Amino acid sequence: MVITPNMSLTAWTSSDDDFDHTQLATNFALVDGHDHSPGKGTQLNAAEAIVNETITDALIAAATITGDKIADETITAALIANNTITAAQIANNTITSSQISNSAGITLEQLAAGVARLTVSTKTSAFTAADGNLYEVSTAGVAVTLPTPTSGSLISIWNGGDFATSPTAITASSGVILGNGVLSTSMDLGAGGAYVTLYANGTDWFIVGGGLDTGWVSVTLANGWTNSVGYYPASYRVIEDRVWLRGSPNVPSSDVVGFTLPVGARPASPVILDAGQYAVATNGQVSNEETDVQITFDGVSFSLT
Repeated sequence: MVITPNMSLTAWTSSDDDFDHTQLATNFALVDGHDHSPGKGTQLNAAEAIVNETITDALIAAATITGDKIADETITAALIANNTITAAQIANNTITSSQISNSAGITLEQLAAGVARLTVSTKTSAFTAADGNLYEVSTAGVAVTLPTPTSGSLISIWNGGDFATSPTAITASSGVILGNGVLSTSMDLGAGGAYVTLYANGTDWFIVGGGLDTGWVSVTLANGWTNSVGYYPASYRVIEDRVWLRGSPNVPSSDVVGFTLPVGARPASPVILDAGQYAVATNGQVSNEETDVQITFDGVSFSLT
């Protein structure tokens, strides 16, 4: 005599098995109570067992979703009602890429506020950044140290003012910062509203939003170069991998170096700009090619690469 695995029926497998009316009645009750409608009585595919949009936050107890309870590739966007998955309902480190279907199409609307987003705070002095934070820097000259680039870490830093003369200085504690115009252990944010979002791959920090922006930095003119009254003073601005100039200085009667751009704002090869009015050398020296004229930098730029 055995008990069947699917319906727990009593089965008499030998001619000398004893049975009584109670066992037989139990068998009939189990059979009678079984759902015999079409499609019932067979094991369902895990993904097909859930009616679309029936998983809601009210039905999920806090911290009960763990990796061992989710079959691979069974969570799709259609199964999750908007704004229902919150951090409280998911145990730490339990949802992995293998458990989410490639075609799931999970969108931000299906994540409740506070999930997979950055926490905002304001900083006025030097600090070490931490994963999952967006920092508004509200004073000039703040030094920001990035933590060890643990894989998956995400940090964003935003200038709350124009700090071109004393920029926000971001430094990696290990690895380098990589992005358009940046391959270094450090970078500056000088312009008001400039920001950078950084993602770590376990070794380095990658710029995935915003980027290098020094803001407008005035230069010191020499050798007879003078700023023109009523115009911007001669200035430069580095935005990612490009240097922009502005101002309309007066230049003297000879070809001389008017100012020198700093390291990080110098071209890889010499450039001649504005129809030959002036040139920028690889050492950063800017010299006039025409004499006794007012030249203009406005709208002029050159690549760092």
